[in-house]
Amino acid sequence: RANDAPEQILGFADMSADGYLDRLYVHKDFQHRGIGTELLRLGLEEARKLGLDRVMLFCRENNPASRKVIEANGGGLSERAVLEGSPLLVFWISLSGGNPLSSQ
Repeated sequence: RANDAPEQILGFADMSADGYLDRLYVHKDFQHRGIGTELLRLGLEEARKLGLDRVMLFCRENNPASRKVIEANGGGLSERAVLEGSPLLVFWISLSGGNPLSSQ
């Protein structure tokens, strides 16, 4: 919350118990400020607490900002997919320092 501005949701993340990061969203007015990076960092921290070895997430192929955040957090491109006609990039992030693309 900045100054006396009313509280506002800037973004959110949602991860399943088995390590699938389903949603990572930052409001368009607050993008490119490190909020997505921090949300992902916090999500990875929670995944470690759950004892997970790796996390899977994807982004739309035409979203270079999301890809940059994922790769900056150790994401390795696993495959390309299509969901409801939208090209996606599928990533894995290792939580144990190993190769994110190998199952552990």
